[in-house]
Amino acid sequence: MAEAALTLSLLSMVVALFLGLWLPKVYFRAMAERFSYLSHFPYELYGGTYRGANPALKESLQWLVSFLPSAASSLAFLTLATLLAENLSLLVLAILGLLLSLAAGIFEGLLFSHGDLVEEKRHLAFSLVHSGATALHAVIGGILFLRFYAEAPTRLGGSLAAAIVLFLLAVVSILPELNPKAAKGLKVEKIEDPSGVDLYVRPHHNALAYGEWAVVAARLLAALALSSGALFLAYVVPTL
Repeated sequence: MAEAALTLSLLSMVVALFLGLWLPKVYFRAMAERFSYLSHFPYELYGGTYRGANPALKESLQWLVSFLPSAASSLAFLTLATLLAENLSLLVLAILGLLLSLAAGIFEGLLFSHGDLVEEKRHLAFSLVHSGATALHAVIGGILFLRFYAEAPTRLGGSLAAAIVLFLLAVVSILPELNPKAAKGLKVEKIEDPSGVDLYVRPHHNALAYGEWAVVAARLLAALALSSGALFLAYVVPTL
């Protein structure tokens, strides 16, 4: 199970990297403008790129990108739950982490496919839950790894390393929501054209947009940290 978690986390990284390099080129051909991770939203890359493409293909791609990290994290939490079977409180915590990792995947998929800026409140709600679920499941993973490390600090240094990485990723995930500029990320700027016509353009650096991309990246890295740590513990803990 831990091996499958690590395989899925690595696969999610490869898929995200490939799409992150390829889709901006498709976006440029379809929209006649360059895609910027500093000003464009995730839904614009995944949901706005395939004009004329099969809708089922679009939806499948969006949910695949969203759920691969969740699947990896869920298997990692299941591994931890197996190792914690005799400790009911920590077992419940591991299950909560699993559910939060799934919630993060669901709301990332919604953010990718239905995060239209026309629905400002809905977009902000999806972004907030996505960020919160990502941060919370990383914190829970960090707490569980610290618990293992406390039992055998001389043998479980890898568990401590995974915990530190997860806590840092939790901070990265929640910071976008604390940025006062993020709430204004759905607003456009009004400029006056030399001809006297008012034009509306997005800011060059959009705090909400790059904050959402930061959380997407944090989820991928959290899945890798969780699965790597779970695999390490699966081999080491039974021998303690």
